[in-house]
Amino acid sequence: MRKPISSKERKEIMRICYPQEPGTAKADGYPGHHIKAYKCLFHLHHHVLSYENKMYRVSTVGEMQSDFQDLAVENVGSGRLFETYVFEEGKDGIPIDWLEIDVLPANDSLTATENHYKLVEKYRTKGA
Repeated sequence: MRKPISSKERKEIMRICYPQEPGTAKADGYPGHHIKAYKCLFHLHHHVLSYENKMYRVSTVGEMQSDFQDLAVENVGSGRLFETYVFEEGKDGIPIDWLEIDVLPANDSLTATENHYKLVEKYRTKGA
């Protein structure tokens, strides 16, 4: 059985994985939202620290593998193959209440990528 992460280890993870300076963003290798994110072939995920010293999670998922047909993809939301959500995070890197504060839909990976980085920039420069 794996032992729990110590407080020292948690602080080191936060230092490495989360932005420390206002106006910066760090990528995270895991999907940042969606109940079926494990089925999404496409994901982008950033933690963003604004100039207001608020932390945000910008998460894009898409191309969700179908439960019913091999090689098929399903919509991740109503009428969209990709979605980018923004959530406000607490100091622990966990969204405060999982209520999205910004959403951009897409139906192709190029638009989804553009949407993602547009929202990273919007929240990174917030309060500048």
